[in-house]
Amino acid sequence: MNLFDYQLNAVKQLNISVAYLIEQYESAKKYNKEKTSTVHFISTTGSGKTLMSFVLMDELSKKFDNVAFIWLAPNKLHQQTLEKFEFYSNLMYSKLKPLDSDNIDSDNLINSNEILCLNWASIDKDSNTLIKENENGKYMSNIISKTKENGSNIIVFIDESHIGSSNESSKANAFIESINPSVRVEITATPKKLTLRDEQVIVDREDVVKSGAIKKEFIFNDFEIDEDAVNKEKLTEHAYKRLKSIKEQFLAIGINYINPLMIIQIENDNQEEFRKTQYEIESYLEKMGVSKDLVAYYLSDNKFQSESLSSNNCPLEIVFTKTAIAIGWDCPRASVLLTFRKSNNDDFKTQVLGRINRMPELKHYGIELLDSAYIYANVEKYVPESLTQKEFNIKTNKNKQLQKIYIKDECINEIILTKYRKQDVIDSFYDSEFDMDSFVEDYCKDFWEKAKKPLDSKVTSKIVYNLHLTDPNIEVINLDNADYVLSNKEIQDVFIKKLKSAGFKIINSGFTTSSLFDVNKEITPYETDRLLKTLKQTSSNIIETYLDMYILILQEENFVLFSELLENIINFSHKKRFRSVEKDTIFEDIKYHIEWTTPRYFECRKNIKNGVYLKNIFKSICVEDYNKTEQLFSYVLENDVNVKYWYKNGNKGEFYFSIPYKKNNVIKDFYPDFIVKYQDNSIGIYDTKSEMTASDGEAKEKAEYLYSYCKIKKLKGGLIKLKELPTNYGKFVINQRETYTNYDPNKTEWEDFSEVFDISDKSNVYIK
Repeated sequence: MNLFDYQLNAVKQLNISVAYLIEQYESAKKYNKEKTSTVHFISTTGSGKTLMSFVLMDELSKKFDNVAFIWLAPNKLHQQTLEKFEFYSNLMYSKLKPLDSDNIDSDNLINSNEILCLNWASIDKDSNTLIKENENGKYMSNIISKTKENGSNIIVFIDESHIGSSNESSKANAFIESINPSVRVEITATPKKLTLRDEQVIVDREDVVKSGAIKKEFIFNDFEIDEDAVNKEKLTEHAYKRLKSIKEQFLAIGINYINPLMIIQIENDNQEEFRKTQYEIESYLEKMGVSKDLVAYYLSDNKFQSESLSSNNCPLEIVFTKTAIAIGWDCPRASVLLTFRKSNNDDFKTQVLGRINRMPELKHYGIELLDSAYIYANVEKYVPESLTQKEFNIKTNKNKQLQKIYIKDECINEIILTKYRKQDVIDSFYDSEFDMDSFVEDYCKDFWEKAKKPLDSKVTSKIVYNLHLTDPNIEVINLDNADYVLSNKEIQDVFIKKLKSAGFKIINSGFTTSSLFDVNKEITPYETDRLLKTLKQTSSNIIETYLDMYILILQEENFVLFSELLENIINFSHKKRFRSVEKDTIFEDIKYHIEWTTPRYFECRKNIKNGVYLKNIFKSICVEDYNKTEQLFSYVLENDVNVKYWYKNGNKGEFYFSIPYKKNNVIKDFYPDFIVKYQDNSIGIYDTKSEMTASDGEAKEKAEYLYSYCKIKKLKGGLIKLKELPTNYGKFVINQRETYTNYDPNKTEWEDFSEVFDISDKSNVYIK
């Protein structure tokens, strides 16, 4: 099997790192001091991470005669990987033997050179078959014990580790730690957390592009923007026209065996909105002459015509999806993404963009239309900051390429700060131990006091509008204003969909657990089955069965009450989970942090001013990044003799400086506007406000947490407000107090930061 140069280099680096760590583990074992080491394998989607991992395992099996492998993947990705491993093994005449849990021999151990492929969920609950002890001995703790007794080193590979492995509190993670593997290899394109002690092998995306394996660039909304350009119909028309032009280009160069595919991704927060948007887009496509026979669905509850999508010559042109397509779905012919998602999760968007990243024949054609991926989105900026920072070639309106503005050479590493991320706060303060039963019981009783029992056992059409009914025996009486007559299963399905729309998530097994707060952990504040049991127990015989309760809750007025019940649990959970986060101690007690320095460059679409600000750490200014207050503040910094350099911070993304804070018991990130290096080498952190924004809802929390951070780090800083004076003059004042108030009777909360200056000055150091 021929590998690209970047793949050979990655396997070589991985082999050196993992082999060394295995030997280190073996040596430490003699003294009972063995400890699992972690290797992070970071490579862009489409680079062949699965193939490189298999080749690595093959190399290790040749070097060591006592290695056994466990491959963990989310959802059903492990089955897809198992099939790939079997293919690679036959192609390479490898002695590696891929298997799933059903194929473990009767001796109940993983033999040397075997790769046990598992689903992350299969070891994430004590009740799962592979975890629960049984008489035949086929459960993981016994299998691991026997494998180690057999003298094998266990190497665990975690695919898409940003999903499962980032949740350090899951039972699956706890189980991996309990088996104490020799090495843990975490594989992802979007790593969550890296520590200095961990080994890293990173594949440069540019090397993958040069090989021809993935697209050269992403082109975003390549049309003339006007006020109607991003409505759903026009956006769909733009995207489908691009798809057809790609197909025509393939035919023009004599390639009739590649049929490009368009992915349509729709907002997943609300089921009814999803169905509504889906039907709208379907009607637009029909108007454009797209046959329904050319449309597939890749949804959790609908996989219509999706089986053969990955084949290059598959005739299907379009696939509708929500989130399922983000992980483990390989379709190299996919070239166009039409998205109506509102997600702000950059990792999720990066994973989705990876689905249109591959080249269908692992080579470039020398034609921009065929060597590019196309994104059409109903938002001004969909492409994540992380992509632009990692050498992704991004083009936007009219194919205008973003321009990079580089840091001045003398300013590299001039500003270094300790950065605490939101996840660092969550990991340090997250409290999973508290009892909510009595609280939930009280609110359930309150629910029953207000709930109205329905006159009949039907579910109104408003509740199940656009629900796809799968039972052919269900009779639909009147689609407009009467009731749907549903089976028990259908009613439960509707109830689960409603729970999901209210912030709940559903495990594949059908067991419902709640996700009631915004943290990247799987631990739940209150499991849904406990909530439903408590509801039923407190109903005072108003209902007899769970089905009766589902029907009652689904009535429109009752569901409002039920949503209030969920909201109360959410609020209480936030309060209890992060009750120990206080601004006066937060930065002393956070366990993890990173050393942050200013980025080497940023990107700008238009309005670049060169040589305007001499003390700015970058060589040029991007005008569109500055509002009026920021423009004036940069003018003041430029004219301050004590300022050596200043840096305008970004407002989102891991590459910019942020300070975590707590608002309404929710942990958030705050990105202060300016970081200043003074002539005496001291540093100041400032966030600029107008008179209006100095009084907005979160100014207080931001000011107080900024004060706390600066105090403990011995820095200058505070909220900066523009105070406008008569006759076009003004000055900046600063609030740098432990307790923030925008106004107080004694006028002591704001102190002068600058001299009075003419805010109408049009000199060349003021950005117009």
